[in-house]
This record gives sequence, C-alpha cells and structure tokens, in this order.
Amino acid sequence: MTSASETTNLSPSAKATSDKAKPDVLVITSELPWPLNTGGHIRSFHVLKSLSQQFDVRVIAGVEMADDPGLPALGRNGVRVVPAFQSKRNPLAEFGRVARALVREEPYVMFNRHNRPAMRQTIRQQLAEKTPDVIYLDHLDPLAFRGLFPRNVPIVSDLHNVYSTLAKRVASERKFPSNLYLHNEARLLGYMEKQVAAAASVITTVSDMEQGHLQKLGGRAVRLVPNGVDCAAFNQYPIGRNHERPTLLYLGALFLATERESC
Repeated sequence: MTSASETTNLSPSAKATSDKAKPDVLVITSELPWPLNTGGHIRSFHVLKSLSQQFDVRVIAGVEMADDPGLPALGRNGVRVVPAFQSKRNPLAEFGRVARALVREEPYVMFNRHNRPAMRQTIRQQLAEKTPDVIYLDHLDPLAFRGLFPRNVPIVSDLHNVYSTLAKRVASERKFPSNLYLHNEARLLGYMEKQVAAAASVITTVSDMEQGHLQKLGGRAVRLVPNGVDCAAFNQYPIGRNHERPTLLYLGALFLATERESC
C-alpha cells in the first residue's frame, strides 16, 4: 500500500496510474439491504460494502421513504445508493403486474413483482449518465430489466437461492388452486434461471447446490461464494467460556422450506 508521503514523491506517470479511475459497477437490487435482519440483507450489505472499497459502485435500490434509515446507514459504510423512490404497493397495481407477467409468460413471484416504473426510470437515467463497466444483479429479479441493458456491458449476478426450487417446495405445501399457480411460477422461474445462466459472464452462488444447478443450466463461470462471519463485529465479546458444555445460539429466521429441512 502506498502512503500519503510516498504518493507525493511519485513521478507524473506513476501518479496518473495511481489516480486512474476505478471500474464503474452499476448494482441493481429491489430493496435496500437494511436493516441487517435477514440472510439476504446481510449478504448483500457485506458484498456491496466490499465492492465499494475496490470499485466505483452505484446501487440502484427501490425505496419508499426519503428518510429511510438504510440510506445513511449504507452511506456511512461507503456504499453509494441511487434511490428509486416508489409508492407503497396497492392491490390494483399488483394485479396489473400479475396480468402483464402472465401475458409475457414471465413469473410474477420473486421476479416481476419488483419490475416497477420507478426502477426502470432510475436505471435508464443512470445508464444515460454513465455506461458502467459491469452491471451487477443482486438476486434473480433484476433480470426483468435486461431489455434496458447495453449489449456490450458484462453482467454479474449473485443468486442467493434457486427460486424455481423454492417455488416448487412452497407449491407442494399449498392446496388447490394456489398450488397450480405456484407450480407454473416455478416453471417460469426456471426459464429465467436459464436466461441469467446464458446472459451473465459470472454468477456467484451461496452453496454448492445452487452452483451445480446453474452449471447444469449452462452458466459459463459459476463461482461459489459462501456466506461467512464478520469476526470483527464480535471483538468486544470475551473469548472462551467458563463452563465445560458449550451453548450454541442460532441467529436467523426459519421462513423457507430449505432452512427448515436443514435443521
């Protein structure tokens, strides 16, 4: 690492190299990864924080309130957010999104539910302002905006789950007629997973199960990036224990079938 004093002694050519602009990464995510109360939020937050230390990152995220506490929280951690201000959801607008998804043969669940006008407008504005070096899709649903992306810009997608598998499992637990609807949504989600496997230059996954699934779909470079632990966050706690039998504390939620089955 070059210190401030060393930088002042660099030759003009070396200074030009050190001052070279970082690659621009345009991140698209349906919601702010804040508060850190879900696995998806925690993973996205730490990935974006790390990326922002190495690249010039712009994060387009759906936001309902101008005073959303997530905006300053991410800013304090070096993550620059471009909010796409959206109105609160209402049944009529959601019905329209469901109908449009059916006409286009695309899933609404975990996909077109997040395809909202404010997001499309903000993506267009940011692309017009500056063409990024990379477009980063947080989860599968930002693929709904693929028609707006420049063709020559590579795509990186971080897929936290295989949505088609989740939808199938939930469908198997439901009764008629919702089970039929969810089975069809699972089929459509599977098609979108094939689409992202073909479109993305790199796909990152949480586990080897997701990695294998995307590789079978033809993903060119599917990388396993498992979740970890930010050990520095626990530095203030004492090390060791004063009793022989350890106590394990689980922090998280058991909302998904995959999580319940793993316990």
